[in-house]
Amino acid sequence: MLKILVQIASSRFTKLTVLLLWAWSLTLTLKHGWVWESHQVVDKGLVVERYLYFDIEHTPMFVWLTMILLGYAAHVFRQRSLGYYGLVEILCGLIGGFVAIGKLPLDQGPAWFGLVASAFIIVRGAGNVSQALSEQEPKPRKI
Repeated sequence: MLKILVQIASSRFTKLTVLLLWAWSLTLTLKHGWVWESHQVVDKGLVVERYLYFDIEHTPMFVWLTMILLGYAAHVFRQRSLGYYGLVEILCGLIGGFVAIGKLPLDQGPAWFGLVASAFIIVRGAGNVSQALSEQEPKPRKI
């Protein structure tokens, strides 16, 4: 049963369908977005600063399909280049740890969870890099 599900999920038809659904969902998400602006006005009615914003409506289908496509792209990237995938993991772990320290107070649980998760990602990345390097080394010949 698992083999059949993997064959269905890895077929070109499924990949194309997910990609087309994602493009359709992106179009709808951008179509329902809106532009708004804010002004900072001083006493005499003079506009000092003007900001334009574009907000999009985050639909669950768009987020779900984006996660599927990003996960598949990461899987393919890992299969083709384990060493570089490991370096990306290390960078993501370092950035995640930096954000967890900078944005969250260390007396709360989410900050520590973010730090532990970042350390875990760094360790996984280092393991992938060392595995890729060991696969590249020539094996000694027996005489």
